[in-house]
Amino acid sequence: MANKQPHPVRNGIIATVVGGLILSAIPQFRGFLVEVMSWTWAGITWVWIALVSHYSIPGWAFLIVGLFALVGFVLPCIIFLSWIKPENELAYRNYTQDMLYGTKWRWSWIGSEISNLWCFCPSCDAQLVYSEVYAKTDFICERCSPAGADRYFRLQGRVVATVEGGGKDYALSAVKREILRRIRIGESVPSNS
Repeated sequence: MANKQPHPVRNGIIATVVGGLILSAIPQFRGFLVEVMSWTWAGITWVWIALVSHYSIPGWAFLIVGLFALVGFVLPCIIFLSWIKPENELAYRNYTQDMLYGTKWRWSWIGSEISNLWCFCPSCDAQLVYSEVYAKTDFICERCSPAGADRYFRLQGRVVATVEGGGKDYALSAVKREILRRIRIGESVPSNS
């Protein structure tokens, strides 16, 4: 009959060691837990005594006034900190176009994410169309004709840019990665002056 446990002695030793470690940690953890619970109970009783003690106004009124004071202090701090932006963050918000892969790319920002990314012809500023060919994407200007072509070939347009490596989604993600790289190293980001 085959033994289902290939190493019963080894498994027994591991279980004994792990169990011993767990049992040796219990008294320290229990002492810590008792101390934390006593601190918590002391805090609760202090708050209760402060609320029911006799002052010129009731204790619960102190609690409400204290909460208003806390909100009145924290809220202006949050607003002030939201106005203070790192200089780099303000600069990248103004960075909305660049020349990449031989064509002009434009985009907008939603939070810290690039949105509405697309390319335009550097000659006529027309929005480009794309053609996915195996492992590459060509961006084509429908308004510009290829060099040396007559009017019949103008309908095909001129290939302005090519991104190797995949389809349209890959090309857009490659451009996004390049934009983020340029922001990260401070290349091509307009100054905030």
